[in-house]
Amino acid sequence: MNWVGFGELFIRSALLLGAVECARQLSKPLAAKYRHAVVLAGFALLAALPVLPVIFPPIRVGSLFSGPLRASVTVTTSLAIPYAGMDGGPHARPVDWPLLVWTAGLLATLLPVVTGRVLLFRVIRRATPLCDGHSGDGHWAALLKELTAVLELRKPPKLVIVPEIAMPLAFGVFRPAILLPA
Repeated sequence: MNWVGFGELFIRSALLLGAVECARQLSKPLAAKYRHAVVLAGFALLAALPVLPVIFPPIRVGSLFSGPLRASVTVTTSLAIPYAGMDGGPHARPVDWPLLVWTAGLLATLLPVVTGRVLLFRVIRRATPLCDGHSGDGHWAALLKELTAVLELRKPPKLVIVPEIAMPLAFGVFRPAILLPA
């Protein structure tokens, strides 16, 4: 086990989360969308942390974990049963378990997000537009225009009716929309 690598990853993660929390505290006077963007960027960097040393040069903090070196010798006798990948050929590599566990955790974390996005996309395809902020029902268009001005939004969200939902839902960063139950 590479405990020095785990220690370095732990320290980097703690420093990154500390920096994200400082940035979040400094962004308190700003709108909530900026605070959420800071936290989201921090978690994205945290998820990419094990891969970043491949892209950027690594920063070594191993001196904290490299205590006095002691040598020990262990003699064991065992019977090795060969299998197909045990020849030690040019393509045989040891399994990098920490990276494998990290990848599995990342995929398990992203699965609900991706599934939710796909389900939301399917619901939106079946939605009926009520108004898009520029045309449509007069009452809804006037209300949407008024609230867009009050909230100082650059462009009004799309307003749609969805029979499958039980309560209103707002979503979207680049193409905002408000889903209303039928």
